[in-house]
Amino acid sequence: MCKAIELHASELASRSSIPILLRVEEKPSIRTVTRTIRITRDIEKALDRISDVEKVSMNHVINGALRRWVEWDYYAERFGVISLPSVVLRRIMVYLTDEEAAELGRWTAKNVAREFVNFWFKEFSERTLLRGIALLSSKYANHYDYEYAYDEEKHEHTLILRHGTGRKWTLYFEQLIKTAFNMLGIEIETDAMENQLVLRLPAGREVSDA
Repeated sequence: MCKAIELHASELASRSSIPILLRVEEKPSIRTVTRTIRITRDIEKALDRISDVEKVSMNHVINGALRRWVEWDYYAERFGVISLPSVVLRRIMVYLTDEEAAELGRWTAKNVAREFVNFWFKEFSERTLLRGIALLSSKYANHYDYEYAYDEEKHEHTLILRHGTGRKWTLYFEQLIKTAFNMLGIEIETDAMENQLVLRLPAGREVSDA
């Protein structure tokens, strides 16, 4: 694994920006490239501070920021995604009954899910829907923690969504995801709890790339 970064500042003491030679490499199987980019000094200081606090290399911080931009921020900004604190999300559901929360999930699936998945992945399919569910996890959108498991005895794929926003949000996610899969002609099993939703898909459907 390579985490190399080289700063060329010897001739730039009086300038407001600094070029960084960035080598990108996360896994031996991933092809890498080396690019020189120019950043302002305030960003360079911020990167230094973050890498010190997180105890990681600056190269790691930059790669994480770039990956988030190309996988989430670039599309989210154009799609109109907004972020709200979890306390606000909890408060929103106070004004809805359980059935209204579930109906909102079904409405979202029918009116937003297909467009969302198509916008990101250029097709609406089982594979891309599962990738969309993963996108909304704590990795980027932070709606829930996301886990995937395969039960060899039951020959069953399981997705686990954990969140801390209460039962009504569980009902919302349950109906959103069930309805979205129904739009693809796929029936799934769900187990809804206060702050967790378990989704089960029959064997033969490969979802590990989600």
